[in-house]
Amino acid sequence: LLVSLQISQANGGDTNALLAQASALFAELAQIKGRVLAGDPTVTDAERARVDTTAPYNLDAWDGYAYEREVLLGTAIAAQKNLVVLAGDTHNGWAGQLVTDAANPIAASQNAGVEFATSSVSSPGLEEYLALNTQGAEATAQMEQVIALLVNDLVYNNLVDRGYLTVTFTPEQTTANWHYVSSIKTASYEMLTERSKELRMLAGQAVIQG
Repeated sequence: LLVSLQISQANGGDTNALLAQASALFAELAQIKGRVLAGDPTVTDAERARVDTTAPYNLDAWDGYAYEREVLLGTAIAAQKNLVVLAGDTHNGWAGQLVTDAANPIAASQNAGVEFATSSVSSPGLEEYLALNTQGAEATAQMEQVIALLVNDLVYNNLVDRGYLTVTFTPEQTTANWHYVSSIKTASYEMLTERSKELRMLAGQAVIQG
């Protein structure tokens, strides 16, 4: 569906129908995931499979290196290292837990570290593909909540704003600060303080904290 949206946008086509379809799909999946997390016994196997089944889709990132990912994360756990990964090629700001696979022979289903990703300064992100940059703040907030619910181990995401990330390392903790600007198309701009975000990881604790 996202590929169809990108193709339609590239060709200058009308994406309203596809966007409506995407919104309905996300809402449906979010409802199912919410029921699963709440322990709803009426969730069917088919519904559970729709939100629990994962497949590689971004092969130039972690998805393309599943084995190497598990070796790296397992090694970090075994060595008791404070693993912080910095990323940015997705063009959106986000933060997530790095959790080993259930089949990892060193440490199964354990937090190995954290990943902080910066938004791009000018390249478009999901806001372009989902046309969030043409919708209001409420629609954006709803989509960010849905994405956080659907993506396992995702702690934070900003789907629309351009800006940058600063990360401060001390012996006690790592602190990540996301900064966003009102416009990248004019020489004058303002910092979007209401959209800024600070998260941290304490030494010895591979868990993102607010």
